[in-house]
Amino acid sequence: MTTTIATESGEDFRTPVPLRRHRLHWFAGRTHEVLDGIDQASMWAATPHEVEETVAELVALQSRIQAALHTVIADAHHAGIAETRGAVNTSGWVRSFTGLTGAESSRLVKESIAMESHPATRAALADGVIHTAQAAAIVTAMDALPEELADRKPVAEAYLLEQADLHDAKALAVLGKHLLEVAAPDQADELLAKALEREEADARKTSYLRSWSDGHGSRYGRFKIPELAATMLDAMVDAIANPDRPDPIDRATATTPQVRGQAFAQLIERYPIKKLPTSGGVNARVVVTLSLDTLMGGLQAATVLGTGQLLSPGHARRLAAECGVVPAVLGADSQLLDLGRRRTFTESQRLALALRQGGVCNVTGCERPATWCDANHRLPYADGGRTTLDNGELICPRHHTLVHQGRNYPRRT
Repeated sequence: MTTTIATESGEDFRTPVPLRRHRLHWFAGRTHEVLDGIDQASMWAATPHEVEETVAELVALQSRIQAALHTVIADAHHAGIAETRGAVNTSGWVRSFTGLTGAESSRLVKESIAMESHPATRAALADGVIHTAQAAAIVTAMDALPEELADRKPVAEAYLLEQADLHDAKALAVLGKHLLEVAAPDQADELLAKALEREEADARKTSYLRSWSDGHGSRYGRFKIPELAATMLDAMVDAIANPDRPDPIDRATATTPQVRGQAFAQLIERYPIKKLPTSGGVNARVVVTLSLDTLMGGLQAATVLGTGQLLSPGHARRLAAECGVVPAVLGADSQLLDLGRRRTFTESQRLALALRQGGVCNVTGCERPATWCDANHRLPYADGGRTTLDNGELICPRHHTLVHQGRNYPRRT
């Protein structure tokens, strides 16, 4: 064992075990000596019972040592050892001689101090009766109880410790969510409602969204939102990522996170613009400026107003046709030729088109149902095509994309 601590003179020094006065100090050193003298080769000659007993006792020993570590660090924190050793705080002091990261040191100090408020849990951990993760679950549940139940906390803690014999840390965390029913059954509903309101308010208040561009057409981000909103987001993304869609996202070369990322992008593009609140007198919108030549099938890139972001011509035409994007069509001298003229078909028109086409995509041979299809102008809108039944058709998203890329297919009507 080579662990050493630097002395005030800067020299590395390890106190010989026989000279150690404090029992815990002696134990730490002696344990290393014992481990140094053990052949830690595979227990191939041991019986299954011996292996199981060894694993169980080492796990329990791990918990007991963790409890001892909590006690030592908490005592050192209250004694102000970090200050006497020139450290900024206790976690910095721990980090200086253990090799732990800043995050690991901070978490260890926080857990050690928190454990002091729960002596029964600390004692159970010290006896090896519960594991470290179980102790953390119990402490978290206890700290979540409202202050008005301070006199009931011993009962609640005893309940969770009793359940630790039957449940692992994950199950204990779930039981901890219902601890109010044990600590104060008569007040549980009222207190739970208040606790949930506080939790939900805090989740809303601390929500955030950050995003930044990589300069190569992609954008990264981090967010924190309420749990319910995240559950709703997952449901919407999963619906679009569903492989049973008539025009599913290609999974041949994409991982699950990549498929969900594409689905998330499609969700944003598909979101109904009319459902957004107004800003400056109009619905919140993205304005894409594109030349008349681009709208008619040219190759010049389009631009997103206010950001300078460039879009491929095909992408711009697709957005202009279907998504919540206002196409600002410019002439040769950037003169505004058209802005937001209605180009989408009404619900009644779509129903009439579906009836005319027999309820399927209008491309001959395609059997995708009309309810999954996009409305398309037979004579392009840019060429003067009107949003009428005579000039309309329903085609599936795949064929719609290909049509905007210049493909031509025989039609049913």
